[in-house]
Amino acid sequence: MKLQNILESINIAEELDKEQLVAIGKQVCEGFDIDLGSRKPWERDIEKWTELALQISKNKTYPWPNASNVKYPLLATAAMQFAARAYPSLVPSDGNIVKCQVVGSDMDGQKVMRAERISKHMSYQLLEEDQSWEEQHDRLLINVPIVGSAFKKTFHSGIKGHNRSDLVLAQDLVLDYYAKSVEDCARKTHMIPMYRNEVHEK
Repeated sequence: MKLQNILESINIAEELDKEQLVAIGKQVCEGFDIDLGSRKPWERDIEKWTELALQISKNKTYPWPNASNVKYPLLATAAMQFAARAYPSLVPSDGNIVKCQVVGSDMDGQKVMRAERISKHMSYQLLEEDQSWEEQHDRLLINVPIVGSAFKKTFHSGIKGHNRSDLVLAQDLVLDYYAKSVEDCARKTHMIPMYRNEVHEK
């Protein structure tokens, strides 16, 4: 199969034979299982931290059964304070979220003017076109101090006809726990829960 055919193909799977698809599927599943297994201790920690933040109380058996079990909302309060302080820094009140930087010489000021136009348009895309951006950004800032990380996935939605920037929780992004960085990681798997009808729709 030629590279040009692959690049022009709408669905590469249709260009491959069954043996190739099975081999690729097996390789993908094995890699995913390895990555998922590498982060098991971290997943147990996440469960504990989430229980602390949500103030889920369980019956105590020590020092005696049903002993007093008072939970203070320290982690939840700290997370809300972090979000309240970080939000104005990342989302200024004037709505200029994106700020383009000019690289190289700009004798006539054309690059600066272009950068300002792009900044305004991209800020408009985030705040006006993508109506869920602000809400998801708020959720991200609550999650980061509790879990430690969260991600944004930005792409052009063919269904909605504009750019989208979706929140991806750390629990839903599976990669090798011991990778040095997200960029250098061999595999990145975004787990997207879907109903059966949504799968058929796509």
